[in-house]
Amino acid sequence: MAWKERNILGGSIVRIGGWLKWLTLCVAGLAVAPAAALDPAKTIAQYKHSRWLVEDGAPESISSFAQGADGYLWIGARDGLFRFDGIRFEHVATSLPGRSPSMVTALLAARDGSIWAGFETGGIARYSRGALVDTRVPNAQGYVMSLVQTADGAIWAQMGGGLPSRVRFAKGGWEALGESWNLPNEGNVDALAARDGSLWMTTIRSVFFLKPGSRRFQRLSVDLGGHAALSEDASGHIWLSDSRGSRAIAGGTTAGVAYPTPPFPRGARTFFDRDNVLWGATRSGSGIFRVRSPRPGGEPTLAQAAAKTETFGRFDGLTSQNTRNIFEDREGNIWIAHTGGLDRFRSASIINEPLLTQVPRWGEVLLGASDGSVYVGEAPGVYRILPGGHPHLVLSGAGESEAMCEGPDGAVWMIQAQRVVRFMEGRRTNLPRPASHQAIIDCAVDSNNVLWLTAAEGLYRRIGAGWSLHPMPENEDSSGNMPIIAKRDGSLLVYATARSLRRISFPRSTDLLLARAGALNGLRTIYEGPNAVLAGGSFGLARLDGDQARFLSSKQISILANVSGIVQTPAGETWLMTGRGIVRISTAALSYAFDKSRFPPHYEVFDYRDGIPAFNSRDGKRDAVRGGDGRIWFATTAGTVWIDPARLRRNNLPPPLAITALKAGGAIYRDPARLSLPAGTSTAEINYAALSLAVPERVEVRYRLEGADTDWIDPGMRRQAFYTNLGPGTYRFRVIAANNDGVWNRKGATLEFTIAPTFFQSNWFLLLCLIGVAMLAWLAYSIRVRQVTSRIRAGLEVRLAERERIARELHDTLLQTFQGLVLRFQAVAERIPADQPLRSVIDHTLDRADDALAEGRKRVLELRTVSGDLAEALVRSAEEYGGHGSIRFNLTIEGHPRALQPVARDEIEQVAAEAIRNAFLHARAREIEAALSYRANELRFDLRDDGIGLPANVMERGGREGHFGLVGMRERARRLGGMLTISSREKGGTEVALSVPARSAYADTRQRRRLASIFSAGGGGY
Repeated sequence: MAWKERNILGGSIVRIGGWLKWLTLCVAGLAVAPAAALDPAKTIAQYKHSRWLVEDGAPESISSFAQGADGYLWIGARDGLFRFDGIRFEHVATSLPGRSPSMVTALLAARDGSIWAGFETGGIARYSRGALVDTRVPNAQGYVMSLVQTADGAIWAQMGGGLPSRVRFAKGGWEALGESWNLPNEGNVDALAARDGSLWMTTIRSVFFLKPGSRRFQRLSVDLGGHAALSEDASGHIWLSDSRGSRAIAGGTTAGVAYPTPPFPRGARTFFDRDNVLWGATRSGSGIFRVRSPRPGGEPTLAQAAAKTETFGRFDGLTSQNTRNIFEDREGNIWIAHTGGLDRFRSASIINEPLLTQVPRWGEVLLGASDGSVYVGEAPGVYRILPGGHPHLVLSGAGESEAMCEGPDGAVWMIQAQRVVRFMEGRRTNLPRPASHQAIIDCAVDSNNVLWLTAAEGLYRRIGAGWSLHPMPENEDSSGNMPIIAKRDGSLLVYATARSLRRISFPRSTDLLLARAGALNGLRTIYEGPNAVLAGGSFGLARLDGDQARFLSSKQISILANVSGIVQTPAGETWLMTGRGIVRISTAALSYAFDKSRFPPHYEVFDYRDGIPAFNSRDGKRDAVRGGDGRIWFATTAGTVWIDPARLRRNNLPPPLAITALKAGGAIYRDPARLSLPAGTSTAEINYAALSLAVPERVEVRYRLEGADTDWIDPGMRRQAFYTNLGPGTYRFRVIAANNDGVWNRKGATLEFTIAPTFFQSNWFLLLCLIGVAMLAWLAYSIRVRQVTSRIRAGLEVRLAERERIARELHDTLLQTFQGLVLRFQAVAERIPADQPLRSVIDHTLDRADDALAEGRKRVLELRTVSGDLAEALVRSAEEYGGHGSIRFNLTIEGHPRALQPVARDEIEQVAAEAIRNAFLHARAREIEAALSYRANELRFDLRDDGIGLPANVMERGGREGHFGLVGMRERARRLGGMLTISSREKGGTEVALSVPARSAYADTRQRRRLASIFSAGGGGY
C-alpha cells in the first residue's frame, strides 16, 4: 500500500482510505479548538519562537510591516520593499520609480488591496497588479513616519524632518494639512485610525484627534511622558504608551495605576491582538512587552499592574534587544522587526515548562499519580505539578532521580542516586537503597504495598528495612532496560527476555512467551490501558491479549520506532512518545490496526514545528503521563513539555494563493493574471506562493497546467513550476493549497496565457503542408496509376499484337494455301464432264470450301479490328440466351459511346455476356436491367435482376464448385485493371458491377491511327 504523508495539526500523517480514516479524522477534530491568537495564559517563552536572520536571506534593518488581501507579509527595510510567503523573501522594489535607492520606512495595506510604501526620501508609492507607481507627494521632504487609512478611504501620512509634516490623499490627490487643520508643527510621533472613523495623532508634546467628517483636529489634555504610541483595544478605547507606562486615554477612566511598560525615548509601536492583549516594540533596547487583559481603568495597585506586564528580550531568547516594529498577521502570528532580521511567535501545541529543563544524566523520570498530580524527576530534585498548576519543588538533594512509582495507599516512591524516599501527604520518609553498584532502572509497588526495583542484576524486593534479590533470566537484549508496572489486579509485569514478560503475583511468577524470538527486543515501556496492556520500544508497538501478543512493527510504520511513553485518554485517544516526536492516534483505529495489520492507523505527529525542543532520551522508559487536568506530560532530552488535547488550536483559514511571476523568453511578468506571450515561446517558469505564515513548511501545494499536465503535481516545498517544449495555444495554470492543518483552498489562483504561433506553427503553414502532402500523394497516386495502366495497356498491346500475328499467319499460310487448293480442285472439276456423278460431288465440296474460306476471312478480320458495337453485342447475347422466353431485358446506355481498345472490348463483352447468361439461365428472374455507362474516368457495366440471388456458399467461396464462370469474370476484370463486384440484394436478385479505368478501356486517337496503319499494312487479299 502506498502511504502519503501530509500535515494535520502540526505533523506528518499517513492517510488510509476507507471509513476508518474519516472516523479517526472526525474524532481528532472534536478535540481541536477553533483558531485564535496566542493564548494569553501562557508566557511569551511558551510560544513557538522562530527567527529569520540576514544570513538566512531576511532583509536588513526592517522598519515596518503590512499584510494585504493577497496574504503576503509585506516588509519595509533598508534595501527597499519585500514580500514574504513564509519561505522566500522576494525583493519587489529598491526605490521609487526613477529615483535613487531609498529605505522603506512605512507601509499600509489599503482596503482596495493595494500596498502603500513610504520612503526615507519622503516619497510615497502604491503597489498594485505587479507595478510600483509613484503617487507624487508635492514638495515631499523628510522620511515617511507612518501611513494610516481612515474609514472614509482617505490615506494620511506623517513626515519627519521636513515640511509638509502631514499630508492627506483623497479624491486622487495629496493635500497638505496646514494651520486650518489645527495641527501645530511640533514633531510627529505616531498615528492611529480608529474603528469609529476618527483619526488620532501624537506629537512630542500633545495628543490630537479628528472626528469623522471634520477638517479640524482637537487637542486632548493628556500629560505625556515623551514619545507616545497609540493603540485601540477590543472595546474601542484609545491607549497611550510612553515612558510613564500604558494606559487608556479615551473611553475609560484613568483612576487606576498604569501598566509599567518599558520606557522608549525614541517612540514605540504598539497594538492590541485579537485576544485583547497589548503588545509593544520599545525601540529602546528593552525588547518587546506584553500586557495580558489590561483594564481601561488601570489596576488598583502597581503590583497587580506589574503582574500582568511581561517583557521579553535577548536574554530570554529574542534575537535582538533593539526591536523596531511589531505586527500581528491574520493567522494570529506575532512578528518582531529588528536590525538583523525578524522574529515570529505563534501558538504552539507543545508547551515548554521553563522550570523543567535540567535533565538528569539518565533522562527525566515522570509519574502520573492517582490524585491527578504529576511528578517530574529533574537533576535538582523532584517537582510536583497539581492539576491546572505550575511545577514546584518537593524534594531536592541526594542525587538525581532514577525511578518513581505509586503504591495502592497513594504513597509516591522516589528512587534517587543516594536514597529511597517515600512521599505521602507532604511527609517524606528516607530509606536506604539496595546494595547495588548499578543504577536502578524502574520501580513498582504490588497489591501488598511492597516496593519492587529493577536493576541490571535482577529484581529487588523490599522486606522490612532490607532488600531481597530475585534473579532474572539472562536477557539477550543489550539495551539494559527493564521496565516494570503494577497492574490493576495487583500483579506485577516486568520485562524478562527479548521474547517474554514475567507476571508476578508473589510468591508465584509466570513467564509469558511470545510467538517469536526477539519479538520484544528493545522494549522500553509497558503501559496498562483501559482494555489491554501495551508495550513499546524500538520494535514498534505490541498489544497483550492474555498470553498472546499482536504487533505493529516499526518497519511497517516507521513513526512507531523507539516508543518510550504511552498514554490513553478517556476521549479515546492514544498518545505516544517516539523517536520522531509525539504521536496521536485514535484508540479505536489503533485497535483496528492491531486486528487488521494490513491497515495502518491514521496518526498525527507533533514535532519541533509544534514546539517540542527535542525528542525522547535513549534511556527513557515512561516518557508520557497524564495529569488530572487532562494535560499530557512528555519527557525529552531538553526538558519536560506538555500538551492539552482539549485546547489544541486549529488553523481554520485556508491559505491565499498568488501567482507572483511568469518568466519566459527573457522577460519577467509580475503578478500576472492573463498574458499573451510572443510567438515561438517554448519554455516558462511560473512562480507562485501559498500564503499561510503559521507553519509554511507544512503547507501542501498542488499545481496543474491545463494543456500540458494530465494530473495535479505535488512540488513539495518548491514554489516554482517549470515547463519546456510548449507549443502555441492557450494554457491555464492552476494552483491550490492546504494550510498546516489540512484546510484547503481549492479555488486557488489561476493564470491564463496564450503563446502565439510562428509562421511555421500557424494554421496557414499547416494548410500549406497539407496541400503539399496532398499534391505529393496525388502525384504518387498518378504515377502509380500510370504505372499500372501502362502495364495493363502493354499487356493489351501484346495481346493485340499476338492477335495480329495470328491473323497474318492465318491469312498468309492457312487461308492462302487453302485458296490454292480450292483453285486446283476447281481446275480438276472443270475437266470432269458435267453429267458425271463425281462432278456434282466435287462442285458441292467446292461450295463448302468457299464457305469455309469466307468464315476464315471473317475470323481473321475479327482478330485485327473491333467487331461491332459493344451494346449491340450485349443485346445479341441477351437474345441468344433469352430465346423467346418471358424474361424482359432492358439495356440503358449512358454517355456518348467511345471507341474501345479491341482487347479490352472483347474482355468487357465476355464479362458482360457471362453476367447476362447467368441471369437468364440461373437467376429465375422476371426482369433484367443492364446499363452501359461511358464516363470520363471509367467504362462501367451494371446488371441487376429480380431473381433468387446467389446462394450464400457461392458468395462465400466466390464461385460454384467445378464451375469457373465467376472466377473467369474476376480474372478478366483484374487483367483490365478494373473492379468486379457481385452481390445479392436483401429482397432477392443479384447485382453485378464492372468498372474499367478509362486508360484501359478507351482507345485514343494515336492508338486508333496505329490500328488503322496495322490494318492497312496487313489488309486485303482475303
